[in-house]
Amino acid sequence: MRLLKAQSLFAAFLAFALAGCSSGPDDRVEGFYHAVSNNETGEALEYVDPGLTQAFGAKISASIARDYEKSKKKGGLLSLDTSSQIEGDRAKVNVTATYGDGSTQDTDLKMRKIDGEWYITM
Repeated sequence: MRLLKAQSLFAAFLAFALAGCSSGPDDRVEGFYHAVSNNETGEALEYVDPGLTQAFGAKISASIARDYEKSKKKGGLLSLDTSSQIEGDRAKVNVTATYGDGSTQDTDLKMRKIDGEWYITM
């Protein structure tokens, strides 16, 4: 009986812990921006829709490299403010990036949920 209770508690804890592991669209966008600002192209690509990466990987990588250089010239990424609107497996994330030189940039990103994970898409 004790073993059954322990197993039930463990199963409940595991389910709760795993539920907290999934990232929302805002978290994924923040991860993407931080990867770009650290010049980690491979990591940044992990946040992009796999279909787009497969079809346009070289162009997306070049764009990420340009965005890194722009961020660097502005003193690096200082902070991000995000807000999202989710409709089913689609989302729109409004991003305001603040850079070290005090400048800001507003961007709207489209997101798509694939196999439980959010990706930046077109």
